[in-house]
Amino acid sequence: MINTEQFKKVVKGNISVDKKKSMERIPTLYKGATTAQKAEIKKLTGLSPNNFYGVAKSGSASPKVVLVMAQVLNISPKYFTGEINDKKPCEDVELTEIFKNNNGSKKVSPVKAVKTNSVKKATPKPSASKTAGAVKKTQPKATVNKTVKTANPVKESNPNVNKAAAVKPAVQKSNTATKPNKPIKPEKTISLDDEAMMKLLEALLIKSKFSDKAALTRNLVESMLLE
Repeated sequence: MINTEQFKKVVKGNISVDKKKSMERIPTLYKGATTAQKAEIKKLTGLSPNNFYGVAKSGSASPKVVLVMAQVLNISPKYFTGEINDKKPCEDVELTEIFKNNNGSKKVSPVKAVKTNSVKKATPKPSASKTAGAVKKTQPKATVNKTVKTANPVKESNPNVNKAAAVKPAVQKSNTATKPNKPIKPEKTISLDDEAMMKLLEALLIKSKFSDKAALTRNLVESMLLE
């Protein structure tokens, strides 16, 4: 008998010998199984009904499906694979043979050990020194020269941008000079307390976003505070 832990080790595949017979027998016998038998099949393998009814379309009988059907229903696994036509009782020898041939833990472990050992011995010594020397020789000359060449043309090709930036402050000063009488307004607010002054400044900042006059007043106030 195969337990739950052993079923987890069974690999995927197809052990059907006659697909047509597997397509008919596995779904039919699973459908005719009792509720208790279906519950035991799910407990042992964790497989859903789709794994058994799906055989009707593919004809592919996985080792796990054949083993659990044979064990729970007490029918020879060879009947599900299509090797025999009689529903003989299941024997432990048959289950053990299928389990050994489809046990993933025994097949995978020796292959991994050989591959990992060969890779560790082959890679470090030749590649480390050669690649390090190649990187040191190729990188400094190519990358440094490229950065120096690309940096200088940017500075030489943008004199007009600097001139345009220098013109903007002059325009702003000329706009502020046309209305020199507005700085007189702060003298009337001398009697206001600090909270009132803060509220007035906040209101001025908001208005300056929507009104040109308010923007000019904001510029004047900022120029006076920064002097």
